[in-house]
Amino acid sequence: MMRVLVAESDRDVRGYLVLLLTAMGHGAAGVGSVEALSRRVARRAPDAVLCDASLPDGEGIEACRRLKLLRPALTIVIMAWDPSWTARARRAALGPVLLKPFSPTELRDALTFVLFSLLKTTLSRAVSDLKRQNGQIRAQIEDPKAAATGKGEK
Repeated sequence: MMRVLVAESDRDVRGYLVLLLTAMGHGAAGVGSVEALSRRVARRAPDAVLCDASLPDGEGIEACRRLKLLRPALTIVIMAWDPSWTARARRAALGPVLLKPFSPTELRDALTFVLFSLLKTTLSRAVSDLKRQNGQIRAQIEDPKAAATGKGEK
């Protein structure tokens, strides 16, 4: 389904989340720091990032905000123990926030949101492409000579 990168400092939690995501049918990998997160996303961007709000070498929310600037289509789910991080994550417009501890059902629901976001982006691009192609076809029908020379295009 999706490629999900888990950024979680606790090795056991990270391993559990990777196993859970894999069992849900997703491709999953894990990292334990902001630095590793940034390197991995730069190398091969996942479809989604599941990121702890606070990582050992920096704030996960800020790191994800910077990643989102570089890769606007990247969808991010923040995980946090402290409910005050929820407002910070929402202000950064990163996506859903999961308060720890969360259930597999809550994780599945957050990923469903991510899938719908990806689908919406993909469909928007497809509609734009179809509108552009439609315009080109109409131009060819209305004035085949101008369309052949490129003079009929806008």
